[in-house]
Amino acid sequence: FESTDDKVDYGVSLRKVRGLVRGIYCIEQIADRRGANQSRVTIVQRVDAGGVIPTWAMDKKIPDALSVVQEAINEFRQDERIDTADQKELSNFIQGHWMEEQYSEEEI
Repeated sequence: FESTDDKVDYGVSLRKVRGLVRGIYCIEQIADRRGANQSRVTIVQRVDAGGVIPTWAMDKKIPDALSVVQEAINEFRQDERIDTADQKELSNFIQGHWMEEQYSEEEI
């Protein structure tokens, strides 16, 4: 969308300010854990509110602006796949090294 400077008569005084928001989403793959891909998402936003905005109003709107992050987390969540990959890695390590363990008389 594009903003304009058109004068519009809304019939009431809305006491609004016009601001500008620009954002960049950087998504990068950080690991492939035996079939469970993981990514890091970095969001950088620049906000020019165009005037003085009360803190309570910003506090109310920030969760809306960041809701896209939670939506992405929910959509791409792979907790179970990552846990399964970690369990397999640990299991393989134990199976490959259990014969090398040295136990004392007390431990046996």
